[in-house]
Amino acid sequence: MDNKHHPANILTLPPEITVCIFEYLLANPDPIKSPYHDLLPVTQTSTHLRQTAVSTPSLWSIIEINDKPASFNFAKLCVSRSGHYKLDISIEVLKKMEAKTNGLLALLQYVSSRIRSLSMKLSFTGPGKWDLWWDSLKVLDYRALEDLNVRVWRREVLTLGRIALADAIPLPTQTSLLRSLSLINASLQLPDSPVLSNLAVLKLSSASFWSWPYTDLFEVLRRSPALEELELRGLGLEVCRGRYLAGGLPPVPRLEHPKLRQLTLIGMENTMVAQVLTNLTAPNLEAVYLETPKQLQHDVRFVWNDLQQVAPFSAVRYLFVINHPAPASPFQDQFALFVAKLFPGVEELELPASGCQPLLMTWAEHIHIAVNPWRDLRSVVLNYPDNLCVGSTQYVLRETLRFLEARRRLDCPPLEWLHIGACSGCPSPVKDSLLSGIQKMVRSKDDLEVIQVSHMRSDKKLYAITVCIFEYLLAHSDPHKFPYHGLLPVTQTSTHLRQTAMSAPSLWSIIEINDKPASFNFAKLCLSRSGNHKLDISMRVLKKMESKINGLLALLEFASPRIRSLSLKLSFAGPGQWDFWCEKLRALDLGAMESLTFEVWRREIATDGVPPPRNVISLPDYISSLRNLSLGQISIPPNTLAPSKLVRLTLSSASFWAWPYNHLFEVLQGCQALEELELKGVGLDTCHGNHLADSLPPVPRIQCPNLRRLTFFGVENNMAPLVLTNLTAPSLEVVSLEPPKLFKNDRPFTWANPPQVVPLDSVRILLVTDGPVLAVHHQDHFALFLAMLFPEIERIEIASIRCRPLFGTWAAQVNLTLNPWKELESIVLDYPEDKCVGYDQDILNETSRFLDARRKFGCPPVKRLRLGKCDECQSSDRDRVESVIKKLLRSEDALEVVELIH
Repeated sequence: MDNKHHPANILTLPPEITVCIFEYLLANPDPIKSPYHDLLPVTQTSTHLRQTAVSTPSLWSIIEINDKPASFNFAKLCVSRSGHYKLDISIEVLKKMEAKTNGLLALLQYVSSRIRSLSMKLSFTGPGKWDLWWDSLKVLDYRALEDLNVRVWRREVLTLGRIALADAIPLPTQTSLLRSLSLINASLQLPDSPVLSNLAVLKLSSASFWSWPYTDLFEVLRRSPALEELELRGLGLEVCRGRYLAGGLPPVPRLEHPKLRQLTLIGMENTMVAQVLTNLTAPNLEAVYLETPKQLQHDVRFVWNDLQQVAPFSAVRYLFVINHPAPASPFQDQFALFVAKLFPGVEELELPASGCQPLLMTWAEHIHIAVNPWRDLRSVVLNYPDNLCVGSTQYVLRETLRFLEARRRLDCPPLEWLHIGACSGCPSPVKDSLLSGIQKMVRSKDDLEVIQVSHMRSDKKLYAITVCIFEYLLAHSDPHKFPYHGLLPVTQTSTHLRQTAMSAPSLWSIIEINDKPASFNFAKLCLSRSGNHKLDISMRVLKKMESKINGLLALLEFASPRIRSLSLKLSFAGPGQWDFWCEKLRALDLGAMESLTFEVWRREIATDGVPPPRNVISLPDYISSLRNLSLGQISIPPNTLAPSKLVRLTLSSASFWAWPYNHLFEVLQGCQALEELELKGVGLDTCHGNHLADSLPPVPRIQCPNLRRLTFFGVENNMAPLVLTNLTAPSLEVVSLEPPKLFKNDRPFTWANPPQVVPLDSVRILLVTDGPVLAVHHQDHFALFLAMLFPEIERIEIASIRCRPLFGTWAAQVNLTLNPWKELESIVLDYPEDKCVGYDQDILNETSRFLDARRKFGCPPVKRLRLGKCDECQSSDRDRVESVIKKLLRSEDALEVVELIH
């Protein structure tokens, strides 16, 4: 053909052929791009092609609207060119929906009678626009509508999975031709008109349907008898909680679906799967897709093992198990037996390579293969995602061979097709023999397909390394800054890094909420990205609690099954808010929570340090895994923690310090598993000196065999000896004490006449972080009490400002006989911020006297001594005393001198 006549030949093509070419360009678009991405450039090459396209209404029946303003203008252009053709409309508006609602509604109202399929992916910021949108849509004339797809983007995350009645979507009343309905993150108002009765395809992916006992779901299914395809998905839900046993399944009406041919249950909890399958009548059901949850709480196969009466689906020919987690005992995989009973006539079976072992192992057992010998089975396919090795190729081959051998023993026909993988990166001396044995179990060699799977692809390694770097950034973030302060700027440097971070749920398990509104929105974003990972939630809300309390409680309710640690620092304006918060918190299911920190900011100070009864909080019922509990400015009822598996307990509430400490000892009675106990008298000046040692109340002994660290911080003097002298802790190693700084009447009550002291011989480290300076430090009874209680101390750390009365008392000959500190190896004087305390020389003198007294008593010299030195407080006698101290140590290198700031 001559090139100069070539343009004329194209222009003279019949319009019908030109339109077919245009339709081909529309029929195979890039799913990421606009459907007209390939068509428009072609039509712009000549006026003839453009006029042909514009005058063909069928080419403009696809309408897509997104967040770009140009898409809405182009949509109106398509509507004007489409004539009377039926329309396929897709709306994906996720930003500024309130400004676009009226325009979108006007367009839908104009073309409503011609809409054949309508797909909406929307994001609403408030209930007002939500109600306006659906109230306007339900009255439109959808006489041609056949397919309706609705996805409310993040709406259930915004409402935290608890959909209110206003969030339910009303179906249009004039939709007699509606055949396909798909709802994601949205529920459904049950219509009075028979809209559901004509549905052939129904897909539901909304948390509102998954609430026990599934009343809404079964009502929707009951009204849809003409279904041919049913799909139920539990997207992002960790709902397999194991709290509903099979015997407790609620009675539901049977579902009659004579036309149903395909059933898909993905990510649903076991109770729902059992409810649907055991109450469904579907004589024409051919294909079933099943996926049990990947993460099971309590690792139980509840439901399956108690379902005795099972009506089999004899018509099912294709069974696809997408995911199946291995149970604790694979030989007792009740789910495998349930499937075998339910689908006896399966011809094609597809299993995940990573989860097929417990299924094949159970089916191969002699007693179990008799339940269903799978006589009609013709094809078995083991799926390897991305052709990646699952790490146990040898065991997959072995269980496959055992299953096929069990079928042959029952005279079942050989398989006509078997798809299995082999990995060269998993060395196995019997792999070849297993493959040879499997080859004999199929009809011929051509019926066995063995694919080579990769042990791990390089891009998978790169992904894992990238995620590890991100996790390092999170783990080493500045504690004073936002935890994602270092991660987010890195992810914004490239699309690849951002997608990698978003696809790693473990990175988004840290949730922090403060007084800034942006923190709450980011917390919801993290919640949606965290998948099924356990969460570490921190809430520090000190302003306008009344306007935030409902949102915070809703977030906790939605995330409660996945909360691993919960830290709350809150400020309440009145008792009403406090009672409401405590009541809602106690009702949460916090079965996975390991750590709880709860501090009510300034509440007890506002009530003069005496908490009223409403400051007592009852802990949630489901906290069997709780190991760490810290309470600040609040208390708990007595015997709340009995028996308890707590490992660490911190109490900082004035309600525990009321004489005679009955409340405190009742709480500690149930904490026998404690390893660390911390008692804080924060902001309390409770050392009143009105309770002498001989009037200490009788209390029961506290048994803490695992206790290793004990801390007293700012508690009154009569509490510390009462706990220490009534404590049985054979494993106690570290004790930290800080007596109150202020003494009324300047009297060291309690310590002078303590009750009978049982020494704590296991204590090796003593930390005195603070203490009073007495008028007569040689009679410091607190120092004598320490000497009697801790005879085997190896290391002492003392606040420098308080060390003089302690060393002065211990150096006295009459007192040194109580405890010569023979095991002492290290003495550290602590100078806060390396600041001088003002009497450097006196500290040196008392330290020298104490070391010299130990030497005279025959004690070994100290291996380490840390002292401070201030140039502004230089004394003429300092060098001499320092040289004396060096001679009293193990060596001159044992002395560490810190330069202090005056």
